[in-house]
Amino acid sequence: MTKTVHLPEEFSLGPRPLDICDDEDRLLYRLEAVDTVAIREWELKDSNQQVVCRLHRRLSWLGPWFRLDFAKDKSLFVRLKPRRNRAVWRCTGQQNMTLTGNLWSMNWRLVKDQEVLAKVCYQVKRAKRHYSITLYDEGVQDIVISLVTAVDFVKGLLKEY
Repeated sequence: MTKTVHLPEEFSLGPRPLDICDDEDRLLYRLEAVDTVAIREWELKDSNQQVVCRLHRRLSWLGPWFRLDFAKDKSLFVRLKPRRNRAVWRCTGQQNMTLTGNLWSMNWRLVKDQEVLAKVCYQVKRAKRHYSITLYDEGVQDIVISLVTAVDFVKGLLKEY
């Protein structure tokens, strides 16, 4: 069974909330800044306003990275290591998952034990640009939404340089 979720392109993690909907425009998640002054943390809430994940942004000389803390006692670290023509994305944590594909153009897959759990691709539909997320395992929906948010933000940061 597959499920598709849509996020607006380059939504930039800012102080205003962002709604994340499914194919039928039903609200699935809302992303909100925790501190609207020095925006470094966001909460991803489900449609019942329960916190699903907390995203922590960190900038260092090693490059930008995120720590994703999930409500189900899981943590995940996403670190970008930019190279001249490509980037190496590391996703470490208890889940042992990897991101493969072209992350710069947002066409990538989340893989665990050589099984594709989700696919993310950039699309233009009805004059709107967005990311289409196809989930092959609904158990990773929270993780994938959080990863797309983190990767998109890092891409936005690197465009400024």
